[in-house]
Amino acid sequence: MKMAILIPLCLFAFYATYASAKIGRIADFASASYLKGEGPGGPSAKTMCIAHRGNRESFLENSRAALLSALEIGSDGVEFDVAHTKDGIPLIMHDLKLGETTTSRDPNKKQKCPEKKIAKLTWKEIQAKCVLKNGEEIPTLMDFLNILDNTSVFVFIEFKDLPQYYTLQLIDQHLGQNAGRVRFTSFKKNFLDHAFSYATDFPSFKNIRGLFNYRFFGKPKSDYGLNLRFSYGRTRRMMKAKYEQFERAVWTVDDPGNMIWSDFMQVNFITTNRPALCLRLIRH
Repeated sequence: MKMAILIPLCLFAFYATYASAKIGRIADFASASYLKGEGPGGPSAKTMCIAHRGNRESFLENSRAALLSALEIGSDGVEFDVAHTKDGIPLIMHDLKLGETTTSRDPNKKQKCPEKKIAKLTWKEIQAKCVLKNGEEIPTLMDFLNILDNTSVFVFIEFKDLPQYYTLQLIDQHLGQNAGRVRFTSFKKNFLDHAFSYATDFPSFKNIRGLFNYRFFGKPKSDYGLNLRFSYGRTRRMMKAKYEQFERAVWTVDDPGNMIWSDFMQVNFITTNRPALCLRLIRH
């Protein structure tokens, strides 16, 4: 009985040690070759550092402070999430339910911020009871777009639910002149299909690209670009010739070795919680 338990444990320990060593050698090779300018592309100015939910390493995610900091440190782009209230107001919020980044507006906490789905509450109801945990007002898409006016950074907008017409109208009005640097992303292909179906109403959308978010990597399910959860294997596979027509991005990459590897492999975008580190390494 003991042997039956020990043998699998030993095999697992051996495999884990082997895999860790192999990944370490890959990262070391990529780093050394990268600094020499060797490999698929060597140091590449084409790889962009995208601040995931703003500069959340230093500030609360998806807050105005995080967005402004990401711009201040020179991020190539910013990424944020959009979810809609019951009355269709687009909020900057990753979770579809309040609570993770929000708290009661009442300093005595007598009136609680409801931990309910955003889609079940009106914007007025949310405003009356909730603020962000850093004390800021919960930002709307309009708030973020006003900040991004007259900037030239890449803007990654992740749709957490079905984008409303008003949301798409705002994007066209504020980012239409810079549409080539806008990316729509989502884990739901139908959300992207829905947004791009309005290209007749909003011609600027013809210049916007979509990135379909893959947690796992198999055969691409759409004509949208590839946005993959980072791993060495996935990154290598996505660089194959059959995917050349796709724009390629990886997320969420916070380890410096993984950043160097991603740039070495010439992915287009690195989405990271550590944009300042990414910029130092990629621009070195």
